Amino acid sequence: MTSYTFDAVAEEIELICKRIVRSHWQPDYIVGLSRGGLVPGVMISHWLNVPFKPLEVSLRDGGYCKSSKFLAREAYGLNEDGVKKNILIVDDINDTGQTFNWIMRDWSQTCGVQYDETQYCVWNDTVRFAVIVNKVTSKCDVTIDYEGTRINDNNWIHFPWEV
Repeated sequence: MTSYTFDAVAEEIELICKRIVRSHWQPDYIVGLSRGGLVPGVMISHWLNVPFKPLEVSLRDGGYCKSSKFLAREAYGLNEDGVKKNILIVDDINDTGQTFNWIMRDWSQTCGVQYDETQYCVWNDTVRFAVIVNKVTSKCDVTIDYEGTRINDNNWIHFPWEV
């Protein structure tokens, strides 16, 4: 088991934020996933001075997920102004990829498009993904845009908010 302290998390968040700034991509919203993405999402929101929105996706904890029609429509530009919003989705870890894959399918279905249709693709474009730890064994359908650490093992990662 690998344990992170709050100081180590803060260092990883700073690294991620600097990578975002260097990419010249500016999110309109930071979306923190419950439970693990809430703290890092708020930290990134403060660091970049961008509004924060929580999203409940708890596949590990009983499979409860709450769809967000608002965020999906913002991502696809089906909002009032017709402009796609830049959205950064944040979680503590990309372990299996199931969480991000669920979001992509849910948002696509909410907006009536196939999530792999090139003409409607928002993934890794206006919608990007950030994690503190990215496991290379993940079956995530997209590339993680911003990561703190990449690992190639199945060790359990313990974050300070899990105490």
